Parts: sequence; C-alpha cells; structure tokens
Amino acid sequence: MTRAVLDLVASFAATTAIECGLAVLLFRSKQLAYAVFLANLLVNPLMQVMVRAYYSFVGPNGYWTLVVGLEVLFLFVEAAVIKVVMDYRYRAALLRALPLNAVSFAVAVLVSTVAT
Repeated sequence: MTRAVLDLVASFAATTAIECGLAVLLFRSKQLAYAVFLANLLVNPLMQVMVRAYYSFVGPNGYWTLVVGLEVLFLFVEAAVIKVVMDYRYRAALLRALPLNAVSFAVAVLVSTVAT
C-alpha cells in the first residue's frame, strides 16, 4: 500500500475508535457506536481526500480554515446519519455527534501538532 492509503486507513481507524468508544462510554449505546461507524465510513475518507487534494494543489494557505469548515459541515452530515440510523430527532443526533467529533478533532490536532 502507498503511504497516502495507509494514512487514510490510519485516520479512519483512529477517528472511528475514538468516536465509537466515546459513544459507548458517554451514551452507553452500542447502536449509537454502529451509527457513528457508518457516519465515519461515509464522511472520513471523503474529508481526508478533500483535505489532501487541497493541500496538494493550494498548499498550506487556508489549510486550517478548510479543515474546520469541513469538520463543521461533516458534523451535520454525521448527525443526519445518526438521526436516520437511531431514529432520533435531528437535534438529539447533533447533540450526540458534537462531543464525539470535538474530541476526535482535538486528538487529531494534537497528533498533527506533535508529528510536525
């Protein structure tokens, strides 16, 4: 496998492990963890490809603005997936997705800061 593919797999695995683990720990719901897994299966690879493409073509200018903007956009997408899978109201799904995404984003920022 190429380095880029390994990075995509590692990012997906780390994000999914953090968010699914927190879904079980904070909300005591394996079904929510499953919904979060499905949401990440949809969103995480797409975000990684978009961010990498942007960086390849544009460079570091505006990188963090793009990342934060995509995080917010995909937070709403993940909440929509949770809503459908869990049959929650959208607000309830968003209130579950928000802390999970906040923690995984904070860990990603920490790891990227330490790695550079």
